Amino acid sequence: MDKNRKISFPEGVLMILICLFSDAIEGLVSFIGLVPVLTPITIFIGWVINITTLAIISIWFIMKGKWPIWFFVGSGAEFIPVINILPLRTAACITAIIKFNYTPSALKEIKHPIKK
Repeated sequence: MDKNRKISFPEGVLMILICLFSDAIEGLVSFIGLVPVLTPITIFIGWVINITTLAIISIWFIMKGKWPIWFFVGSGAEFIPVINILPLRTAACITAIIKFNYTPSALKEIKHPIKK
């Protein structure tokens, strides 16, 4: 398996869209959970969304030969009931994609694109 495979632009966009969609649905479910009778149901729905998104994106990263530790950190924070309204999973996915695609030497070239 080639460990230098990068996450392509369309794959990155799909990952981010999946995370954005699940964060939006989870935010909506969390606001519905303000009704005391519906709170246990919305917490269960939130956990199902979290586990499903975590599994899909993690398997995607692992199939690319990457270990998604940054994504695990962001998704772990999504299991906390009040904090799950924030789009932490999407931010963690973007961070993981940037970290996997760009090595420190590549980032230096981005900062200084003109070579003398």
